[in-house]
Amino acid sequence: MKKYLVLVFVSFIGVILQTSLFLEIFGPKVNPNIVFALGFAFLFSNKQKYALRTALVSGVLLDLLSFNVVGTTSLFMIFSFYASKFIQEKFFKGIGVLVFLSIIFFTIYKMLYGLGGATRVPLDAKILIGSTVSTAIALIGSGLIGMYLKDLKD
Repeated sequence: MKKYLVLVFVSFIGVILQTSLFLEIFGPKVNPNIVFALGFAFLFSNKQKYALRTALVSGVLLDLLSFNVVGTTSLFMIFSFYASKFIQEKFFKGIGVLVFLSIIFFTIYKMLYGLGGATRVPLDAKILIGSTVSTAIALIGSGLIGMYLKDLKD
């Protein structure tokens, strides 16, 4: 139970940082997606259950604070995690494919939902930079999960 409360708390802090502080610092196109990065960090660490739980909790919180339709972010994140793991297990092995797929899914998410909902945006360099920064945050988070949460069972 304690693990889940910590997960909800970290997700809540990530959503608050993403929708307020980082949005002002980085701007809407380069703003790293902290919540999505947390989920991919669990995925990089082979903790699929925690990645899906993060997607569920964080996605709903992010939708509420971003004025998106509730559940769309969670649905997209869950699809991204399942698709990434499926492609990694069936076609390509190693973490490199997950890193590449995370950049792709971060970019697609940013183009669909990242700038406040209803408006779709064309692909440009700032969106790719934001996606790469989000993937770097996920890789750092994966290392931290490996160091501090080794006993976390999936």
